[in-house]
Amino acid sequence: MNDKIKSKKDEIETTNKELEKAIEDFETEKDLYAKRLRALYIEGNVGYIDVLLASESFSDFISQYEIFNRIIEYDKNLLKEMKEKQEDIKAKRKDLKVKRSSF
Repeated sequence: MNDKIKSKKDEIETTNKELEKAIEDFETEKDLYAKRLRALYIEGNVGYIDVLLASESFSDFISQYEIFNRIIEYDKNLLKEMKEKQEDIKAKRKDLKVKRSSF
């Protein structure tokens, strides 16, 4: 019986540590995204079209276009990762609740 209790406590502790790590990772990404939004706000309303049209040559235009695509893709991936981490946190909390209630 004591082995089962110890095993259950170990499972709860492991799940709790995983939850703490998931929350920490999410907070780190949230802070990064907040910095990105702050930078966009500080830069003002600079439109992509304005920058592209201000290109001095076709190669400059293509370079600017590629940079914008990378930025947009980075932001999309960051948001996707944040959503996945939120789902992971929800699942770990639910798992922890189930393990605690069965203890």
